[in-house]
Amino acid sequence: MKKHLITGLFAALALTANAQSFKEWLDPEINAVNRAPMHTNYFAYESADAAMQGKKAQSTNYMTLNGTWKFSWVRNADPSLRRRVLYPAEL
Repeated sequence: MKKHLITGLFAALALTANAQSFKEWLDPEINAVNRAPMHTNYFAYESADAAMQGKKAQSTNYMTLNGTWKFSWVRNADPSLRRRVLYPAEL
């Protein structure tokens, strides 16, 4: 009797776990389900006085990623078609 009860309990658990239908993976616009917003929790100021002011953008250690980016896109991963120098001196 105990075996039947445990088997029935596991079967009910498996059926209820399968009853949830998460369809987020079908929608390419959804990429943050149950996730906190991305951010960093730290910043290295150059001095204690700069840290007390708390203005990251005025620090010498601050770098923004806004701007023009250059990418080297290739149709396939054939090494003979790729550029040899990724970061030329004129950048």
